Parts: sequence; C-alpha cells; structure tokens
Amino acid sequence: MRPGILITTIKDGDRFERTAVEQVFGPYLRDGKLDCLYFCEPGSAFFYATVSIGDGRSIDKFSIHRPPSYGQCPQFWNCIFDVLQRTRTILIWCATGPYACCCMARSSFSDGFSAKFIEEFGPPSIVSSGTDIASVLSPDLSALPHREDQG
Repeated sequence: MRPGILITTIKDGDRFERTAVEQVFGPYLRDGKLDCLYFCEPGSAFFYATVSIGDGRSIDKFSIHRPPSYGQCPQFWNCIFDVLQRTRTILIWCATGPYACCCMARSSFSDGFSAKFIEEFGPPSIVSSGTDIASVLSPDLSALPHREDQG
C-alpha cells in the first residue's frame, strides 16, 4: 500500500488556520467537505485522496492517504506545495526504510530539527514546486502504482 503524507507544523505548539488548506483545495472538494479530494483530468482518469484533518479553526497537522502519483495528477502536488508556502509546515512522506523523507517550501524554517528526526527522515529538502516535491519523494512515489478510478 502506498504510504500517506503528513503535513505538520515545524515547531511543537505552532498552529495554522484550517482555511489555508480549504482555500487551496476548495475546487477539489465534494459537497464542500474537506475529507476527500477529487481530481479529474479532462478526458482522462478520476483520482481521489482521503484527507484526515481536525475540525477546529486552528490546526497543527493534516494527512492525506493514498495520494496520486505526480505523473497522473500534478495539480494535487501543486496544491500541496501551495499549502507548504502558505503555512509554517513540513511534508513528511510516511514511508519505511530509505524512502522516508521530508520537504518544506521555506529554508528559513529549516532550523531546529532534532537528531532523531533527521535520522528518521533525513534533512528537509527545500522545494519550490509540486514537481520538486515529486523529485524528493522519488523513487518511492513514482515506483508505486497510482490509484485510478475511471470517472
């Protein structure tokens, strides 16, 4: 099974507005709820990803389970990059072994990670696009089959 991604604050106790996530993913919500994202490529496949997010106005993390591959749904990863830019957060790829990694959109946030964190996920890569995120997550993301449902 494909690992999920966790978007979490960098420092314990930090929070960000849930609306930052809702604004980015707004066009991809079904019934206005931020629990499942729907992406449809014109004339192509239909992709969805399940979101776990708190109900409060201020949150410290959210996760997305079974994200699509970049090649099949680049707009998903562009949205993830947009969230990383808008918030003081880091993306953690919840894979095992050598594929576990993390990335962030702002180098000014890259200080203060514990030795244990670096040992588990490596130093955070600084990304500047959805394409960069896919590069950081490779080969794990590109090697796994994407979830595709014809819509």
